[in-house]
Amino acid sequence: MKHIIAPRITTQLSVKASDVNDIFNRNTLPWHDLKCCNWPESFPYTPTVRFRLAHTGSSLLLQFAVSELTVRATEPIGGKVWEDSCCETFISFNGQDYYNLECNACGSFLIKYGPDRSQRMLPPERVFRLIDTWSSLGSDAFNETTAPAEWQLALAVPVEAFFGDNISSLSGIKARINFYKCGDCLANCHFLSWAPVTSPAPDFHRPQDFGAIEFAELPLHIAHIQTKMRNLAQ
Repeated sequence: MKHIIAPRITTQLSVKASDVNDIFNRNTLPWHDLKCCNWPESFPYTPTVRFRLAHTGSSLLLQFAVSELTVRATEPIGGKVWEDSCCETFISFNGQDYYNLECNACGSFLIKYGPDRSQRMLPPERVFRLIDTWSSLGSDAFNETTAPAEWQLALAVPVEAFFGDNISSLSGIKARINFYKCGDCLANCHFLSWAPVTSPAPDFHRPQDFGAIEFAELPLHIAHIQTKMRNLAQ
Protein backbone atom coordinates (compact mmCIF):
# COMPACT_ATOMS: atom_id res chain seq x y z
CA MET A 1 0.00 0.00 0.00
CA LYS A 2 1.25 3.44 -0.88
CA HIS A 3 1.81 5.78 2.05
CA ILE A 4 2.15 9.54 2.32
CA ILE A 5 2.69 11.96 5.19
CA ALA A 6 1.04 15.37 5.27
CA PRO A 7 3.43 17.57 7.25
CA ARG A 8 2.00 20.07 9.69
CA ILE A 9 3.05 23.63 9.08
CA THR A 10 2.73 26.63 11.36
CA THR A 11 1.14 29.58 9.63
CA GLN A 12 -1.76 31.98 9.93
CA LEU A 13 -5.01 30.51 11.16
CA SER A 14 -6.86 31.13 7.90
CA VAL A 15 -4.90 30.22 4.76
CA LYS A 16 -6.07 31.31 1.33
CA ALA A 17 -5.57 28.98 -1.63
CA SER A 18 -3.62 31.73 -3.39
CA ASP A 19 -1.05 31.61 -0.56
CA VAL A 20 -0.45 27.85 -0.72
CA ASN A 21 2.39 27.92 -3.27
CA ASP A 22 4.41 30.49 -1.31
CA ILE A 23 3.80 28.65 1.97
CA PHE A 24 4.90 25.34 0.49
CA ASN A 25 7.99 26.92 -1.07
CA ARG A 26 9.00 28.55 2.22
CA ASN A 27 8.69 25.17 3.94
CA THR A 28 10.50 23.37 1.05
CA LEU A 29 7.76 20.76 0.76
CA PRO A 30 8.44 18.00 -1.79
CA TRP A 31 6.42 17.19 -4.89
CA HIS A 32 4.91 13.74 -5.43
CA ASP A 33 4.23 12.18 -8.83
CA LEU A 34 0.71 11.27 -9.88
CA LYS A 35 1.37 8.90 -12.75
CA CYS A 36 -0.38 5.51 -12.46
CA CYS A 37 -1.87 4.80 -15.88
CA ASN A 38 -4.15 1.96 -14.84
CA TRP A 39 -5.81 1.29 -18.23
CA PRO A 40 -3.02 1.84 -20.77
CA GLU A 41 -4.65 -0.08 -23.61
CA SER A 42 -7.84 1.98 -23.55
CA PHE A 43 -6.46 5.28 -22.23
CA PRO A 44 -2.72 5.48 -22.92
CA TYR A 45 -2.30 9.26 -22.66
CA THR A 46 -0.43 10.34 -19.52
CA PRO A 47 -0.08 14.06 -18.82
CA THR A 48 2.60 15.13 -16.36
CA VAL A 49 1.04 15.69 -12.96
CA ARG A 50 2.60 16.41 -9.57
CA PHE A 51 1.08 17.31 -6.24
CA ARG A 52 2.10 18.29 -2.73
CA LEU A 53 0.17 18.69 0.47
CA ALA A 54 0.33 19.77 4.09
CA HIS A 55 -2.02 20.70 6.90
CA THR A 56 -2.28 23.35 9.58
CA GLY A 57 -4.34 21.28 11.97
CA SER A 58 -7.42 23.24 11.01
CA SER A 59 -7.06 22.95 7.20
CA LEU A 60 -5.87 20.58 4.50
CA LEU A 61 -3.73 22.36 1.89
CA LEU A 62 -3.29 20.89 -1.61
CA GLN A 63 -1.38 21.93 -4.71
CA PHE A 64 -1.31 20.32 -8.16
CA ALA A 65 0.96 21.12 -11.11
CA VAL A 66 -0.20 19.86 -14.52
CA SER A 67 1.29 19.78 -18.01
CA GLU A 68 -1.07 18.37 -20.64
CA LEU A 69 -1.74 18.64 -24.36
CA THR A 70 -4.99 20.55 -23.93
CA VAL A 71 -6.87 22.04 -21.00
CA ARG A 72 -10.58 22.70 -20.45
CA ALA A 73 -12.68 24.25 -17.68
CA THR A 74 -16.33 24.66 -18.62
CA GLU A 75 -18.20 23.50 -15.52
CA PRO A 76 -19.35 25.68 -12.59
CA ILE A 77 -19.05 24.88 -8.89
CA GLY A 78 -21.07 21.73 -8.20
CA GLY A 79 -21.07 20.77 -11.88
CA LYS A 80 -19.56 17.86 -13.81
CA VAL A 81 -16.00 19.06 -13.23
CA TRP A 82 -14.58 15.58 -13.95
CA GLU A 83 -15.41 16.16 -17.62
CA ASP A 84 -12.91 19.06 -17.63
CA SER A 85 -9.19 19.06 -16.83
CA CYS A 86 -9.70 17.91 -13.27
CA CYS A 87 -7.57 17.11 -10.20
CA GLU A 88 -9.22 15.02 -7.51
CA THR A 89 -8.66 13.98 -3.89
CA PHE A 90 -10.67 11.11 -2.41
CA ILE A 91 -10.25 10.66 1.36
CA SER A 92 -11.79 8.46 4.06
CA PHE A 93 -11.39 9.21 7.75
CA ASN A 94 -13.48 6.34 9.12
CA GLY A 95 -12.47 3.53 6.74
CA GLN A 96 -15.96 3.26 5.24
CA ASP A 97 -17.38 6.53 3.94
CA TYR A 98 -15.24 8.87 1.87
CA TYR A 99 -15.23 12.31 0.29
CA ASN A 100 -14.65 12.96 -3.39
CA LEU A 101 -13.24 16.47 -3.80
CA GLU A 102 -12.85 17.25 -7.51
CA CYS A 103 -11.63 20.55 -8.94
CA ASN A 104 -11.20 21.73 -12.53
CA ALA A 105 -8.65 24.07 -14.09
CA CYS A 106 -10.54 27.27 -13.23
CA GLY A 107 -11.10 26.29 -9.60
CA SER A 108 -14.69 25.06 -9.83
CA PHE A 109 -15.12 22.12 -7.49
CA LEU A 110 -17.47 19.37 -6.42
CA ILE A 111 -17.55 17.60 -3.07
CA LYS A 112 -19.72 14.67 -2.03
CA TYR A 113 -19.68 12.06 0.75
CA GLY A 114 -20.83 8.47 1.11
CA PRO A 115 -19.86 4.77 1.19
CA ASP A 116 -19.73 4.08 -2.56
CA ARG A 117 -20.33 5.49 -6.02
CA SER A 118 -24.12 5.10 -5.93
CA GLN A 119 -24.65 6.56 -2.46
CA ARG A 120 -23.23 10.10 -2.55
CA MET A 121 -24.41 12.97 -0.39
CA LEU A 122 -23.99 16.65 -1.22
CA PRO A 123 -22.75 18.82 1.64
CA PRO A 124 -24.68 21.64 3.27
CA GLU A 125 -24.50 24.86 1.25
CA ARG A 126 -22.09 26.42 3.74
CA VAL A 127 -19.39 23.88 2.80
CA PHE A 128 -19.20 25.32 -0.71
CA ARG A 129 -18.39 28.68 0.88
CA LEU A 130 -15.71 27.20 3.15
CA ILE A 131 -13.48 25.63 0.48
CA ASP A 132 -11.12 28.07 -1.23
CA THR A 133 -9.51 27.37 -4.62
CA TRP A 134 -6.98 29.12 -6.83
CA SER A 135 -5.88 28.38 -10.40
CA SER A 136 -2.99 29.88 -12.35
CA LEU A 137 -5.42 30.07 -15.30
CA GLY A 138 -7.86 32.27 -13.43
CA SER A 139 -11.43 31.64 -12.33
CA ASP A 140 -13.32 32.17 -15.60
CA ALA A 141 -14.65 29.15 -17.50
CA PHE A 142 -13.15 28.36 -20.93
CA ASN A 143 -13.46 25.76 -23.68
CA GLU A 144 -10.74 23.28 -24.54
CA THR A 145 -7.55 24.99 -25.67
CA THR A 146 -3.93 24.09 -26.34
CA ALA A 147 -2.36 27.17 -24.77
CA PRO A 148 -1.55 27.43 -22.04
CA ALA A 149 -1.73 23.76 -21.10
CA GLU A 150 0.61 24.05 -18.13
CA TRP A 151 -1.24 25.12 -15.01
CA GLN A 152 -1.34 24.93 -11.25
CA LEU A 153 -4.19 24.47 -8.84
CA ALA A 154 -4.34 25.03 -5.07
CA LEU A 155 -7.01 24.28 -2.50
CA ALA A 156 -7.46 25.24 1.15
CA VAL A 157 -9.97 22.90 2.79
CA PRO A 158 -10.93 23.59 6.44
CA VAL A 159 -11.84 20.61 8.61
CA GLU A 160 -15.43 21.91 8.77
CA ALA A 161 -15.75 21.01 5.09
CA PHE A 162 -15.53 17.31 6.03
CA PHE A 163 -19.16 17.49 7.05
CA GLY A 164 -19.72 13.77 7.56
CA ASP A 165 -17.09 13.43 10.28
CA ASN A 166 -16.59 15.15 13.61
CA ILE A 167 -13.01 16.38 13.12
CA SER A 168 -11.66 19.17 15.31
CA SER A 169 -8.05 18.88 14.11
CA LEU A 170 -6.19 16.88 11.47
CA SER A 171 -3.08 16.57 13.66
CA GLY A 172 -2.25 12.93 14.39
CA ILE A 173 -5.06 11.51 12.24
CA LYS A 174 -4.46 8.47 10.03
CA ALA A 175 -6.74 8.06 7.03
CA ARG A 176 -7.03 6.51 3.56
CA ILE A 177 -6.56 8.60 0.41
CA ASN A 178 -6.02 8.63 -3.33
CA PHE A 179 -5.30 11.41 -5.79
CA TYR A 180 -6.43 11.50 -9.41
CA LYS A 181 -6.14 13.45 -12.65
CA CYS A 182 -8.78 13.02 -15.31
CA GLY A 183 -10.38 14.70 -18.30
CA ASP A 184 -13.36 12.65 -19.35
CA CYS A 185 -14.39 14.93 -22.24
CA LEU A 186 -10.99 16.13 -23.38
CA ALA A 187 -9.64 15.25 -26.82
CA ASN A 188 -7.02 13.16 -25.01
CA CYS A 189 -9.19 11.46 -22.41
CA HIS A 190 -7.17 10.16 -19.45
CA PHE A 191 -7.49 8.67 -15.97
CA LEU A 192 -4.39 8.80 -13.76
CA SER A 193 -4.01 7.97 -10.07
CA TRP A 194 -1.43 8.20 -7.29
CA ALA A 195 -2.13 4.76 -5.79
CA PRO A 196 -2.91 2.02 -8.35
CA VAL A 197 -6.56 1.27 -9.13
CA THR A 198 -7.40 -2.39 -9.71
CA SER A 199 -10.78 -2.15 -11.45
CA PRO A 200 -10.99 -3.46 -15.06
CA ALA A 201 -12.34 -0.11 -16.29
CA PRO A 202 -11.87 3.46 -15.04
CA ASP A 203 -13.42 3.81 -11.58
CA PHE A 204 -12.02 6.15 -8.94
CA HIS A 205 -14.71 5.29 -6.38
CA ARG A 206 -12.73 2.41 -4.94
CA PRO A 207 -11.77 2.98 -1.28
CA GLN A 208 -10.21 -0.49 -1.26
CA ASP A 209 -7.52 0.95 -3.57
CA PHE A 210 -6.82 4.05 -1.49
CA GLY A 211 -3.36 4.52 -0.06
CA ALA A 212 -2.56 5.53 3.52
CA ILE A 213 -2.05 9.06 4.78
CA GLU A 214 -0.77 10.27 8.13
CA PHE A 215 -1.30 13.84 9.23
CA ALA A 216 1.80 14.75 11.24
CA GLU A 217 1.09 15.81 14.80
CA LEU A 218 4.09 18.06 15.35
CA PRO A 219 4.67 21.27 13.38
CA LEU A 220 7.28 20.88 10.67
CA HIS A 221 10.00 22.95 12.38
CA ILE A 222 9.60 21.11 15.72
CA ALA A 223 9.70 17.71 14.00
CA HIS A 224 12.90 18.78 12.21
CA ILE A 225 14.53 19.85 15.49
CA GLN A 226 13.57 16.60 17.22
CA THR A 227 14.94 14.53 14.33
CA LYS A 228 18.20 16.48 14.43
CA MET A 229 18.48 15.95 18.19
CA ARG A 230 17.90 12.21 17.82
CA ASN A 231 20.59 12.01 15.15
CA LEU A 232 23.08 13.87 17.35
CA ALA A 233 22.35 11.54 20.26
CA GLN A 234 23.15 8.43 18.21
